[in-house]
Amino acid sequence: MRRNGQRQDMPPHSEEFHVHISGTKLRKMIMAGEQPPEYMMRPEVYEVIRSFENPFVE
Repeated sequence: MRRNGQRQDMPPHSEEFHVHISGTKLRKMIMAGEQPPEYMMRPEVYEVIRSFENPFVE
């Protein structure tokens, strides 16, 4: 449930704790063979994605 743009079941946090993740940047990192930091993607998920020749829709 959302109220004023925030989920009501989670405590609000200040901006210093927010992480903004760009899907485009994440895809580019993966395609370049760079493993994203663990706060962005679990290592085993990265390995599965990288196991495909072309993992992203063109």
